[in-house]
Amino acid sequence: MVSEANKHYAEIGRAYLTQNNFTRAYQIFKKLADLTQDDANIHLKLAELSIKLEMLDNARESYLNAALICSRKGMFQQGMNAIKMALEIDPHHMGSLKILFKISLELRDYSLLTEYLRKGLEKSPGNRELMEMLGQSQMF
Repeated sequence: MVSEANKHYAEIGRAYLTQNNFTRAYQIFKKLADLTQDDANIHLKLAELSIKLEMLDNARESYLNAALICSRKGMFQQGMNAIKMALEIDPHHMGSLKILFKISLELRDYSLLTEYLRKGLEKSPGNRELMEMLGQSQMF
């Protein structure tokens, strides 16, 4: 029953997209995201729609949610792609930096993490969390 409702919402959302009715499409995909909390693609679609609607905080949060979902499912490269998009919107968002840290550890790729942490420390030189993450990332 839930699966059928999800399919129905997805069809309605796609119909609004083809009509370029991004506000209604956003509302439908938001409802769909609430129903299916483990589908990163829905959150990526919400992020895309949020950008079109100039709702950048919502876009950042949707990318962050997509990254979390991907990370939980072991899809670390997809999670990295999503968190990069979140950080393009707000390079100093602490929640996004923490997810970047976790995904970087999983991928054993610290170059992007180091870049963002250093930028964060330039803006907030005394930020303990940023200093700790940078220190930990340089230990690996």
